[in-house]
Amino acid sequence: MKVKKIILFFSLWVANGLAFSQNNNLDSLQNLLMTVQQDTLKHTILMEIGNQQQKSNPDSALFYHTQSFELAKKISPPEGELLQAASLRNKGWDYALKGDYNKALNLFDKSIKITEKYIQNNDLEIVKKAIKIQAGCYSQIGICYFNLGNPKKALAYTNKSLSQNRRTQNKIGQAANFGNLGIFYAEQGEYPKALSNFYSSLKINEEINDKKCQADNLANIGSTYADIGENKKALFYFSKAQKIDKLINNKAGEASNLGNIGSIYNDMGDDNKALEFFFKALSIYNEIGNKNGQSSNLANIGNTYSNLGNLSKALEYSQKSLKISEEIGSMGNIAFNNSTLGVVYAKLKQHALAEHYLKRAEELNHDLGSIVRLKSDYKGLAELYEQTEKHKLALSYYKKFVQLEDSIKSEDNYKAGLQQEIKYEYEKQAAIDSIANAKELEIKEIEIAKQQTEIKAKRNQQYALYSGLALVLIFSAVMYNRYRVTKKQKHIIEIQKSETEKQKLLVEEKNKEISDSIIYAKRIQEAILPSRYSLTEHLKNGFVLYKPKDIVSGDFYWLEKYNESIYFAAADCTGHGVPGAMVSVVCANALSKALLEENQTETGELLDRTRELVVERFTKNDENVKDGMDISLCRISNNQLQWSGANNPLWIIRKNSNEVEEIKGNKQPIGKSDSSQPFTSHEVELTTGDTIYIFTDGFADQFGGEKGKKFMYKQLKELFLAINHLKMDEQREKLNQAFINWQGSQEQVDDVCIIGVRV
Repeated sequence: MKVKKIILFFSLWVANGLAFSQNNNLDSLQNLLMTVQQDTLKHTILMEIGNQQQKSNPDSALFYHTQSFELAKKISPPEGELLQAASLRNKGWDYALKGDYNKALNLFDKSIKITEKYIQNNDLEIVKKAIKIQAGCYSQIGICYFNLGNPKKALAYTNKSLSQNRRTQNKIGQAANFGNLGIFYAEQGEYPKALSNFYSSLKINEEINDKKCQADNLANIGSTYADIGENKKALFYFSKAQKIDKLINNKAGEASNLGNIGSIYNDMGDDNKALEFFFKALSIYNEIGNKNGQSSNLANIGNTYSNLGNLSKALEYSQKSLKISEEIGSMGNIAFNNSTLGVVYAKLKQHALAEHYLKRAEELNHDLGSIVRLKSDYKGLAELYEQTEKHKLALSYYKKFVQLEDSIKSEDNYKAGLQQEIKYEYEKQAAIDSIANAKELEIKEIEIAKQQTEIKAKRNQQYALYSGLALVLIFSAVMYNRYRVTKKQKHIIEIQKSETEKQKLLVEEKNKEISDSIIYAKRIQEAILPSRYSLTEHLKNGFVLYKPKDIVSGDFYWLEKYNESIYFAAADCTGHGVPGAMVSVVCANALSKALLEENQTETGELLDRTRELVVERFTKNDENVKDGMDISLCRISNNQLQWSGANNPLWIIRKNSNEVEEIKGNKQPIGKSDSSQPFTSHEVELTTGDTIYIFTDGFADQFGGEKGKKFMYKQLKELFLAINHLKMDEQREKLNQAFINWQGSQEQVDDVCIIGVRV
């Protein structure tokens, strides 16, 4: 029995910058709780203490989450009511872990009702918090319905959660939703959909570097491949997941994967090797007190002893597992144990007991929608009725078994699984090397077509066999014939898949080399940007909003102190990504050289000399390179501003003014052009309270909003006027949030750089 892992996420926001890691043990949290005075911080600590005890002691978790709920009542709304909703959500999950799903669902419903009134709030942060809590509730409601054997509602609520998490761009929540959808689809035998969701979850977890959830998804992918009979591939993914869990000291995950590896060795016929892994897993589960894990591995050990013919031990371990499963209400494990006990009693010739347990297993697995386990029940019943000479029933159940076997291992499932894996691996490469990606994908499609032809031939032979199943006497001959044909075809497929694995390894190696190069390019570019210390020291009342489109950027910000003046600029180089970053290094070095080494202190002359250096750099060979940059450059000394611009403007908002004063730059770039003119130096007298803004075109050119249009400079001016009264760090946050809200689900089209300074 392979175990798939439900993936959870909690969306409690952390108050006043207080955050917790897994290294905070309960004692230190308890001590901290005694010293903290602020109610919102106390609420956060109570929630964290409860969260850390949920798996090991749900009753204790419930106590702390109830305390957090009572404390939240003392905090004024909206914060207090949203904290109440978060506490109710976590209390709901406490009850779910105790198996009281009705009470859990009731608490989730109460939590959602509290958040409903804040969904249309004018404060975007309040809306975001409410949506996050709702998303968490919907996700956990989906899990409850899954455990209650209602896969339709499980899918519906999980998709609701996914929709909410997309609204808030909550990557952690989206990854959890995709992972759980994969589990729900896999349990219903919809393996293409299951693999698609698992790979989507894995991709996000790799982006956000969530090692634990990466391991969970790798294990779920392995379990799905095991369900369709791809044992070598399943073993690869389980082993990969187990190594990650061991690396991050995730005992529960490590034990789960050891148990899954044992199940694969079961399927491959190596029962002694399987027992070795099951006992390793059981030892860890006993150490951490995980009853569900204990139940699953005891069940697997009982089933393996049954395969080995040690029926007394098979009964002993299966009964132990069944007892724990019934205590914790694990319907899947109860069904599996009934199935094992039925097979064992059949071997002991206790046919009445065997039929009782197998029929019970069939009923439970039918209600749970688990076709993989249902297939085993059909096989067990077919063999039992053959023993008892109930030939019609034997034939009926054997047909059901063969039908599910063919459905699970059909060419559609195999092809879909291979395509999902190819899609996942190639999407990582496509962003960097689309030509190689297309070529490799073409090779895989040719291989899939070949494999599909072979498997279709197999199905035609299977249909021919059905006509001969009328006589029970040829039952064994048919089984042997099917086994022989399948083994021959599987050998052919294994050879082809081996070639596919080689190609995949080449792609992974190429992808790593290119990724490492881009990350190194990022380090080089970061080295030319002013440090946080420089920005804080020289622009005491200012901000920088810097949002690269890709890992590296064509935009950059520049700052130098020379004599008693501060020079700073926002620049937009040709292109973005790696080409833009290369140009930005050349342009930034030219600016610094012209100022610090050649003493060009006038902003216009500084841009003139920078242009000469850039053109000189790009025309060293015969290539006609026209790369360069647009820039807005400032020099501030006391309250005197000197400014020059190449295509980009300067905006000034005077103190207590409701207008934006604009000075336009020269209509020419820093770079090679047909008619270059000297850049103009503008002198501007500033007074205390005046604010200046310089920027690149990335913000104004971003597509988004309800109609998918550009933000435009007119709207950007209105935004600056609306936030000008705020402190500079608050202005930065408002600008960032406005960009995120406008962008929505659209892709960022260009790099963004904005500098604001208040005199």
